[in-house]
Amino acid sequence: MPEMPSTNPLDLSAAGDDHVFSKPAEFEAAIVEAVRSRLHKRLSQAPTVAFGVAAVAVVADKMVDAMPDLGEVALDEAIGPFYDTAGLANWLGISPQVVQEWIGTRLFAVETQDGDRLFPSFQFESDGALVPHMIEIVQLLEAGLSSPWGVALWLNTPVDDLGNRSIVDCLKQGESSVAFEYATREVDRLTS
Repeated sequence: MPEMPSTNPLDLSAAGDDHVFSKPAEFEAAIVEAVRSRLHKRLSQAPTVAFGVAAVAVVADKMVDAMPDLGEVALDEAIGPFYDTAGLANWLGISPQVVQEWIGTRLFAVETQDGDRLFPSFQFESDGALVPHMIEIVQLLEAGLSSPWGVALWLNTPVDDLGNRSIVDCLKQGESSVAFEYATREVDRLTS
């Protein structure tokens, strides 16, 4: 007999990676269901032992402590992935010191709350070459936006004026004049 499709709204087996939860309660319920399912599987394979109430609190605390900062997850989805200094130096075949020296003149970096510098991968072509004119656009935008994170988000946000493309899309498609024109208008708007 064929398996019936699930009618459970929390069944994520049919949802794609691009599924978005519009309500925090739905997101929470999906996480709880996913954890319940994985926990059930793991405990069913564990030896039979008695678990005390204290163990429940310890496990729950460890699970919550291991959760990523959801703001960082959202930023990573919007503008990541990122390289750290060592990873970027290795990929480009240069020293970490050179990576640091290039920040602001050749490379665009953002800083985490912990003070770590990260380099968004959108500024590179697949072969490691820098996307032409990216740093000039970044420098222009820094005049109108208050943070590198804001610049990174702005660079990656599709806009109607660009045919539902982002500045990054325009630059990677060789349309730097379109990117500069739009960025200049936006900076003028933001600083006036």
